[in-house]
Amino acid sequence: MKKYLLIIYSFSSYFIYAQHNRSLLSNYEKYHETLNEIYSFDSIYNDSVINIYERAFKFAIPFSEDVYDLSYYYYSNDNKLKAEKCLEKSVLLGYQMKKDISYYDSLYPEVLYGNFAYGNSFVDTTSAYFQFESNFMRNSYDSLRAVFLGSIQNDSYFEVLLENEKYAQLIRLNQNHSFYTREVLNNEVFKPNANLIFKLIEVDMFPSRRSTRRFNSHSISMLLNHCIAGMEDKDQAEKLMKMLWQKVVLGELTPIEYASAYDHYVHHFINSRKSYFGTNLKKGRIRKLLLPKKIGELRNDYWLPSIENYANYYDLKLPKNLN
Repeated sequence: MKKYLLIIYSFSSYFIYAQHNRSLLSNYEKYHETLNEIYSFDSIYNDSVINIYERAFKFAIPFSEDVYDLSYYYYSNDNKLKAEKCLEKSVLLGYQMKKDISYYDSLYPEVLYGNFAYGNSFVDTTSAYFQFESNFMRNSYDSLRAVFLGSIQNDSYFEVLLENEKYAQLIRLNQNHSFYTREVLNNEVFKPNANLIFKLIEVDMFPSRRSTRRFNSHSISMLLNHCIAGMEDKDQAEKLMKMLWQKVVLGELTPIEYASAYDHYVHHFINSRKSYFGTNLKKGRIRKLLLPKKIGELRNDYWLPSIENYANYYDLKLPKNLN
């Protein structure tokens, strides 16, 4: 027990310091450029990947998902001590591994919950690492999660956004009902969420990733993609995208989350059949690109791995119009 209290205290102290000294500690361009080296490997070697994560974390306060991923590589490299410490740090940074017992969680049907409530583990349930993670959840997770929840001052805006999103998903699951139409989704859900997200970002009140429940890649990507669909016009959507990029610079969004939102902007307001950054897929192939000759430069400017490395890493086919 003393061991966990010491870890909680030391990491919480570092995190508080880092939050108040972000300009001194954080360079998210270097952070993401370093992590992008992982995409260049034909096969993953634990030592190499661990080295990349460790170097990246020196540039900025890490994303909880990245710390969680590093735990797996440490474990695979037979370093259970560091693997456990990474799990602990990921939880203190907001990584959620199961439902919180109270608050809004009881409102979410299980079928919807995995979509945007917390990070889903894709670890083989028969693997040794899954058992290692399960032991961590039994012995340490709840106390560490309580520390994170205790540090939250106000995440009510994000909960409102998720509640509206839940409403949208319920409508879509019952789309045979006469109430379901695209107009209903746009007017009743997407537009109100879009207006709220736009205003929160505009006045610098958008929830902070590392001090908000259920803020993860699943939840924010779904919210932003549907937010784009609810924008009043192209000018408002374009302004939103400019503001969102600043969130990437500050470490509140990842480049891929931003790129996904931008490709939705392109889909709704510029060309519904093409992709700007190459995040839109169709049957295992990246959709045709809007600017194929500039895709390398564009992805580099926005801190993304090359489209060739990205496609190879996820076993995707390259766009048909990319020579």
